[in-house]
Amino acid sequence: MTLELFMRIPVTVPYSHWHDQAFRAEIESSFDRESERMAMDDEAEFGERSLDAQEFEEILRDLVYEEAVLDAATEDYIEGFARAMSARASFVVALKRRKGDADGAPTRLIDRDVAIRLVGGVAANDDELASAIEDLFAERIEEEDFKMEILEYVACFTDALICDRLIKERTFNRHANRMRREKHGPAPRTPKRKQPRKRRPIPGQGELIFARPQGKSH
Repeated sequence: MTLELFMRIPVTVPYSHWHDQAFRAEIESSFDRESERMAMDDEAEFGERSLDAQEFEEILRDLVYEEAVLDAATEDYIEGFARAMSARASFVVALKRRKGDADGAPTRLIDRDVAIRLVGGVAANDDELASAIEDLFAERIEEEDFKMEILEYVACFTDALICDRLIKERTFNRHANRMRREKHGPAPRTPKRKQPRKRRPIPGQGELIFARPQGKSH
């Protein structure tokens, strides 16, 4: 184990029931916002063959599950938690992932000196210090302004989670094109424009060069 790891202690970041409900509500809003945006973009591109917001929402819900968004938002939640703690402490409180932990694991590493600054106990051992930090986290998560600060941070990423991080563009386009065909029928074929026939040069005939005749003109 490296010296760097000795200088960090593992702590569990709390996740309240309030946040779970608030995040679900925000995710629902993201589905609505993204569906409306997609419908506007689609109308601009396809005109009468466009899909409406309800149809795009159907595609999104087929491709992205709410639980998947919640799981993916865990990292944003913990980052928001760290930012809110930093704002209260007036110094950086970094919560770092442990190597080998699965995505969404709530346990994070905090620098020992940062933990001491947060709770005071210079003489405390790592277990006591970790317990004190987790008690402090539990107190903060009950504060309304603290909770709202985290929610606002996570809300910035829910649209991106749905449309950029959890959907493959090719899969999305395939679903949209299928639904467009079912709604409007096959797309009309665009007639090929005939290219003008190029005049073949006559062998031995180059460009005619008109030169001014030498001498005086009569």
